[in-house]
Amino acid sequence: MKYSILLALFLSFGSLANSPFELAEATKIIIHDNGQEIIIGFGGNVSNGESCITNNYFVLKRGHTSFSEMYAALLSAFHGDTKLQGWVNGCHRNMPILTRVDLIK
Repeated sequence: MKYSILLALFLSFGSLANSPFELAEATKIIIHDNGQEIIIGFGGNVSNGESCITNNYFVLKRGHTSFSEMYAALLSAFHGDTKLQGWVNGCHRNMPILTRVDLIK
């Protein structure tokens, strides 16, 4: 039992919950044909604390409680050449999952 707790603690150190990502500009927005996600593309890798394989695309899942507001903000930023900053948490299809978006002018 003692070793199980130590192992669980050790494994949890490698992952960050809800980590920030650096200031970036969206260069592509993809409305996925599965109807469950919006994929946001960037010109290059965007530094963040998640361990996802692909870091030049982030995903906004339709199940997010603020999906409509975040999608509207992403479209606004994309068309207004506004930079993004925010938070990601976990990976979906090897891409960081957006949990918060801040628009920075």
